[in-house]
Order: sequence, then C-alpha cells, then structure tokens
Amino acid sequence: MRIAVRVAWHDRPSLDTLLLCAALDPALPSFELDAIAARMGVDAHGRHTALGDALVTAEVYVRLLPRLADLKVTTLGAAQAFAQTATGFARKQREAGW
Repeated sequence: MRIAVRVAWHDRPSLDTLLLCAALDPALPSFELDAIAARMGVDAHGRHTALGDALVTAEVYVRLLPRLADLKVTTLGAAQAFAQTATGFARKQREAGW
C-alpha cells in the first residue's frame, strides 16, 4: 500500500540580472548576456556552458552591486522590486513563460 505524501512547494527566491540591467540602463540596445558582459568589462570566456554562463552572470551581478547600492538597493527584496521596474522586459518574460 502506498501512502501519498503531499509536500508544499515554495518558489525559491531569484534575481534576474537582465532585468536589473534593464532597470538601470533601459535605453541600452541589447540585453543579451554577451553584450552586457562586454559593456561591463567582464570576460565572457567559457560562455554557452552551464558553468561559463553562471560565472559570467555572477561577475555581471558583482559589478552591478555598487550601482544598486548607490540607489539604496541593498537587500534581495529591494533588488527584486527594482528589477520589476523594467516593466517592458518583465512583461515580455512573463508572456514567454519565464
């Protein structure tokens, strides 16, 4: 006999670096990771692998932190709220199922 166990699922907190970049610089022509990395002086070596993409994204995020701090965005919640000010990108992501 099997007993069904129900476990509540909770979404994990996340922070989208693309949305942060779009909120900080909405007029930039491209928000692809390679373009963002190049603008920020981040070496995109190893891109298009899980580890490479994660490392480039992490370095982009680290370089965003001082700009966010200047705007008093210093907590995860504040950063999530600030990222949502990039309303056009956030809407497109939701429509795409992200």
